[in-house]
Amino acid sequence: MNDLDQHLQNIEANIGKKIYYTRTILGITRPDLARYIGVSSQQLSKYERGLNKISISRLSLVAQKLERNLDYFYTDIIKPEFFENTNYSQSYLSLIQKLSKLKNKKQEKALSVLVDGLL
Repeated sequence: MNDLDQHLQNIEANIGKKIYYTRTILGITRPDLARYIGVSSQQLSKYERGLNKISISRLSLVAQKLERNLDYFYTDIIKPEFFENTNYSQSYLSLIQKLSKLKNKKQEKALSVLVDGLL
């Protein structure tokens, strides 16, 4: 694989990771998103792992379902450090999902202070 092919593969992989992490944090299942964009769960999994290229039209459907602008998937994807250490555990993703549902500002502040104390 030449440098250009590797670069393009990295872009596809990073877009896929953004789809996966955003979908997981929002609590959207793979079958639900796959059905929404008109592909099988297996195909969506291949997009998320960067094994297959996702078309711009399907990516726009993904963006719609995940309530993101299309440019969200292209922002920072060419920076190699963007996805360093992205092998988040399922418990970490679950925690982010739960925290994103907090509506009370006092609770958010208390959690922030707690986490600061742990670090």
